[in-house]
Amino acid sequence: MSASVAGKPAAVVVAASGLMLGAALPASAAGELNAAPVTTQAATSGVYTVTEWDASGTRTYTTDQWGVPAAAGAQWAAPAATTYAPAATTYAPAATYAPAAAAPVAAPAAAASSGISLQSNKPVVRQSSMSGIAGTAMQGEGQGYVYGGSGFGTWDCSSFVQWAYAQNGIDMPRVSWDQIASMTPTSNPQPGDLVSQNGGGHVGIYLGNGQMISALNASQGTVVHSVNAMALDGYYTR
Repeated sequence: MSASVAGKPAAVVVAASGLMLGAALPASAAGELNAAPVTTQAATSGVYTVTEWDASGTRTYTTDQWGVPAAAGAQWAAPAATTYAPAATTYAPAATYAPAAAAPVAAPAAAASSGISLQSNKPVVRQSSMSGIAGTAMQGEGQGYVYGGSGFGTWDCSSFVQWAYAQNGIDMPRVSWDQIASMTPTSNPQPGDLVSQNGGGHVGIYLGNGQMISALNASQGTVVHSVNAMALDGYYTR
């Protein structure tokens, strides 16, 4: 080494090839180096050996091609490979709507009678004490009922009235409303007069003592019953 550089600061780079390079610095600069450290590096197969010095001394270390010191390699290590694995999800459909079971409905209590109550607090007048239209009408007691029918025992209410009057030589219309319209209202009914009930929907023949006879319905047939067994409209006479 030349005597002209003896005692002066120098930077030495030791390359992988083993060559050493020296650089002389002015004598006045000795001990006044406050700048950033001077670093020289040489590449060999991606590995660098660096020697640097500054006012505090010199140091030598090996780095990779990115300039990261080998000693610090752990903190620069590439992140571990991560394989995305979504959490397993099992599809569970919401519970199917099921309406609450309806409370059972109690069956209605059986009716005391399948037909119209026929009773009255007055004694029933019988055929032996009647004549005329009322007596004739009593001949049909116990016979049947057929809606729309017109034969003996197979009549409905208006055809029964028509039959009873016809046996006494009186021609009556077939339909109850026409029968009512052909007669005169009375507040003092006599046996054989016409009785209207349920707004003219049902007719029968008055027997006296609050009783009447009519072809009532299919289940009870032609029977004697109270004039109040159904809603009473009034009485009609000829």
